[in-house]
Amino acid sequence: MKTRKLLFVAALLTFTIIACKEEETKFGASISPIQNVVNSLPVSMGYFRDEPTIMATQFKSFKDGRITEFGIRAGKGTYTVSLWDSSAQSIISSTTITATDSTVFKYKDISDINIVSNKTYIISMFNQIAEGGSGTQVFRYGITGFPFTQGDIIIFGSYYKNTPNATAFPANNFNLNTELINGIADFKFEPKL
Repeated sequence: MKTRKLLFVAALLTFTIIACKEEETKFGASISPIQNVVNSLPVSMGYFRDEPTIMATQFKSFKDGRITEFGIRAGKGTYTVSLWDSSAQSIISSTTITATDSTVFKYKDISDINIVSNKTYIISMFNQIAEGGSGTQVFRYGITGFPFTQGDIIIFGSYYKNTPNATAFPANNFNLNTELINGIADFKFEPKL
């Protein structure tokens, strides 16, 4: 009787481990699409905002998947990073990230966010609570060539909105800019296999 119970427990544990491993293999390798684009650009320009501003980038995925981390590249300080549903104009998830080195991207783990293929999203950063308040260093990259495709992600362009409200939708009054990347907020994406 004891042997049967042990065999049952062993079989149950084996099944659980296999099920967990199958769950882990449902997603492909993680990419940081905006960082990949920025790193491929020849010239960058530091840019100082004189007022609180939300800077954002619009994108969509060709495949369902998940976002596992938010990231930024900015001057020293703490910034609010948000993922938006573009059509509903609502925040899906938001967190703060503290930057200490403006020459590198800094990422932060978040609860996984499921992304639906062919749905448009916006990733944004808000600079008001950065060190020194408004006028903190963020970056703009002057570029040509939008849209950019990185793996399963297509990046359409960027927005910015001068506002003291971190939860204001960044694209209300501005046209999509296809000559600049404003911000820079990023994310790590894993496509479903």
